[in-house]
Parts: sequence; structure tokens; C-alpha cells
Amino acid sequence: MGYLIYRISLLFYNAGIWLAKPFHKKADLLYVGRKEAWSQIKNLDQGLRVWIHCASLGEFEQGRPVIEALKKHHPEMHVILTFFSPSGYEVRKNYDLAERVVYLPADSPANARYFIDLIKPQMAIFIKYEFWHHYLTYLKQAGIPVFSVSSIFREGQIFFRWYGGFQRKILRNFDHLFVQDEGSKSRLANIGITNVTVSGDTRFDRVGALLESHESMTEIGRFARGRNTLVAGSTWPADIRAIKRWVNELSEDWAVIIAPHEVNERNIEALQVTFTGALRYTDITENTDSRVLIIDNMGMLSRLYRYANVAYVGGAFGAGLHNILEPAVYGCPVIFGNKNFRKFKEATDLQSLGGAIPVSGENDFISIMWRFKEEDFRKKAGKLAQDYVLEQRGATSIIMEHIKTYLE
Repeated sequence: MGYLIYRISLLFYNAGIWLAKPFHKKADLLYVGRKEAWSQIKNLDQGLRVWIHCASLGEFEQGRPVIEALKKHHPEMHVILTFFSPSGYEVRKNYDLAERVVYLPADSPANARYFIDLIKPQMAIFIKYEFWHHYLTYLKQAGIPVFSVSSIFREGQIFFRWYGGFQRKILRNFDHLFVQDEGSKSRLANIGITNVTVSGDTRFDRVGALLESHESMTEIGRFARGRNTLVAGSTWPADIRAIKRWVNELSEDWAVIIAPHEVNERNIEALQVTFTGALRYTDITENTDSRVLIIDNMGMLSRLYRYANVAYVGGAFGAGLHNILEPAVYGCPVIFGNKNFRKFKEATDLQSLGGAIPVSGENDFISIMWRFKEEDFRKKAGKLAQDYVLEQRGATSIIMEHIKTYLE
């Protein structure tokens, strides 16, 4: 029954993409990208090949330290990088450490067999929550080692329900699972899955590398001009409502940089209407006197946080909090919505330490920003956030120590 529900769900999802593509840009990108993937993976170079699959941009950032470590140990290795979502593919389609970057074709027995037979990987790595039945089953049948990296398992997930037998069967296709915490390992052991190592989250290694890169952004430095700076990243409309009054009426001599989660012309224009005197990043000039900068392109948020004294990270008023480790690693205290952040371990950890503060809305945000005007309070919270991130590094080394034996 579980398999039947899975197949029917995929059929409805794929049909939905086809129906939505004339009206929805992301659906059209996904539909066209899947079709083009087949021609993109033909005529590959011969040699050692690893397939890395990520859902979207956030999962790519988790997979990136592993890709870099693999290439460091085996420079001759060819990496096939696949994405499920346009928000990942469109930003990283030119990633220089990958031989090919493509959309993953829809999960079906025929697609899985044809795709894997074309790329012929010696190893496959799926990042975090990617559990595609037909692809994983065929990898197992073909004797190709496959690993799950930075996965995390919580009570209430279908794997641990009485009716989750089919999903548990999917997990048994992995040769090894590298999970983020002991709770995940314990829950998997309770359903008979013991080929598990607690490695931690590779995102800590990724943001640690950002800190060490010392990469500067001339235009942003010119805009900030030494002022206290708030960077509001991955914002949604609910997040904008929370920060709007402070930015427009109370921010005084602060500089404000806003990077929306959805970068499109409609959102950018709406933000320019919302925030008085807001300037687009692409219109920035050497002598600009604006206090509010709207980021109108993708792929630069992780570097923007280097210029922040305080960060607001969006998403928690909606489906879920976005990446708070990127600002935290720079010694930046983090603010986010108080609705949907508790399933993110780093958010609850930083809240308990005092490096992050959830807010219920506009009034809460204004109150905490008044506190952050006090330099000592602000720097203490930022130091707590940074120390936490740097202490959590090391997941990539644990993973590499295990999987390198398969490559050798």
C-alpha cells in the first residue's frame, strides 16, 4: 500500500508541474530542466565518478564541504551534481567543481535505471532529506555504495509510524547514514537501522570556511560606511511586516540590507515601496546616501552577513527558518520569528545560549533592536553565536574517514 501511495503521489505531483508550467516560472524551469537533463549527462568523461544529490540551495551548502573534500583527495574525480529544486539549480548550475550540474529526472523505475546507467557512478551521496525510492533501490541493486549525509530524524516522522513500513524500506537502501545528532541515531536503531554514524552537520564546516575566506564586497562596504548594519536575509512578507516600522521610523543611523527569499521584479518593487528611499543593489553608486539596500540578485547572502552587526533571518513565521549559521559564524547575533524554528537544532541551541532571539512580531523586534544598540550586549550575544558555530565543526572529516575506504 505504501508503494502504491508513493507512485500515485508522484503522478499527481508531476502532473501538477505540467499544468502549472504556463503560469509559474519555477514549475516551467523544473519541467524543462528535467527534459534537458538527459542530453546533459551524455558523453561523460571516463574515470572515477561520484553522484551528489541535493534538494535545493540549502542542501547544496551542506553537501559542498564533502564535494570539496572529495576533490581535494581525488582531484581526478568527476562529480555529477543534481538538484530537485530550481532555487538550487539556477544558482549553482555553473559550480566549477562539478563535471555536470543537472535537474534530477522524476523518480520512476525507468528513469532511475537509465540515469544511473548513463552516469555510472562509483558512489552516490544524498544530502539530508532526499529519499527517492526508485533511485535508491536501483543503486542498491547495482551494488553502488550510497550514503545519506547530514540527515536528521525526529519523532513523528513517517519512518517511525506504524504505517511507515515502505519509508523504512527506503532507508535500508543506504550503505551508511551520517546523522546530525544522537537522537537521530537512537530513533533509527529503534526501527532496526544501525549502519549509522553521528557526524554532526556539515553546514558548520561550510560556514567556517566562509569565515576563513576573508572575501570582501566593495560595494557593500561602501554602502555600510562603518555604520551599524542590520542584514535581513531570506525574508518573506511576514518578516517584512515585523521589521518595517523599525526600519522606516526608528533605525536612525543604521544601515539596512534586505535580501528577499524570492528574488523577482514584483518582490523588489514591493520592497522599494515599503521602505522609504530604498536602493537596489544593482543601482548602487559610490556616493549613495540611502540607508536601505535591497538585494536584487541571488547567491551573495552568505557573504553579506560579514557586514552585519545584527542579522534577521526569515522563514520562521512560515514554513521554516532559513540558515542562521551563516550570520552566526561572523559573530553576529541573530533574530528570527517565533513560530517555526524549534525543529532546527541550531536555532534552539543558540536561543538557549543567548546568541539568537525569537520575536513575535513588530513590537518584539523593536524592543530587541533597542537592546542591540548597547554595544556590549550586542557583542556578547554575537560572541556566543560565533563560539557555538566554530565548536561544532568537524562533520566532514568524520564522513570522509569512512567513505574514503570505498573509493580506495
